[in-house]
Amino acid sequence: MILVTREYGQLGNRLRLYAHLMAAAIEYDVSLYFPHFREYAMHFPTLRKDWWCRYPQVVPDDQPPSRLMQRHEDALRQFICNQVFESRYRLSQIGFTRFPANVICISEDETCDLNTPRFKRMAQSVKPLLVDGWMFRSWDLLDKHADQIRNHFRILDAHQTQVDATIASLRKPGCKVIGVHIRHGDYEEWRDGCYFYSIEEYAAHMRQIADLNHGSETRFLVCTNAAVTEQDFPGLDVTLSSGHLIEDLYALAETDLILGPPSTFSGWSAFYGKKPKLTLKRRESQPNLFDQAELHSAMELAAAS
Repeated sequence: MILVTREYGQLGNRLRLYAHLMAAAIEYDVSLYFPHFREYAMHFPTLRKDWWCRYPQVVPDDQPPSRLMQRHEDALRQFICNQVFESRYRLSQIGFTRFPANVICISEDETCDLNTPRFKRMAQSVKPLLVDGWMFRSWDLLDKHADQIRNHFRILDAHQTQVDATIASLRKPGCKVIGVHIRHGDYEEWRDGCYFYSIEEYAAHMRQIADLNHGSETRFLVCTNAAVTEQDFPGLDVTLSSGHLIEDLYALAETDLILGPPSTFSGWSAFYGKKPKLTLKRRESQPNLFDQAELHSAMELAAAS
């Protein structure tokens, strides 16, 4: 079994880490425990009743929650996460990384390749494998098991109904729907704001996409944590999303093309919906528009969808 012992970032980061580790768990026929997915579990039928947020799914969708979970769910989930982290930390401090559990702890600038004989051997050991780090990755395994991962992370019917209604309101014959992820908030400071773009700059990029759509109607679904109105995008057919974290994430996945800065949030939408993503470039002295070859390639993929 593989047990994640620390939380990393917000929803998008944890989805990416869970997805890669889940791909390894499928490949090696072992279970994955990810209790640190706790505050987002309520939105996913496979996880919402499981304190450990496991793969494969252990608690059936239709099993009623226990009285203990109903009364003390948040506290119990937090307690489990604290105990898991403390156990890994103490084992690492005293140098016990092979007994009573295997421990892999990597720093922020390290990567652990999940598609190796060493990781496979440790994951399949009779001892649990405790992992601590952000860059546990195997893109090959992720691609191989992508459909199972998507199925595991389907959202509650109530959320999907809202997503379907949003997308249906935008769809017209011959029309392309472009999802726009405007990330403000923490991006103003993150990496000195190199991926922080103004609303006017996003609007300029959106017009460039509309102009390339060969006269066909282009509609935009804007998902953002910024305070904006549809009037902030003059000359564009813009609909603002509901602002619900999960519904925004999965509505983006239903669009034809996703535009946004580097972000695991919109990256998950692109993965889940099998949609192209056009990523804004790093800001230097001047804001960069897209690489033209990348833009045309993305538009061709969107046209084929």
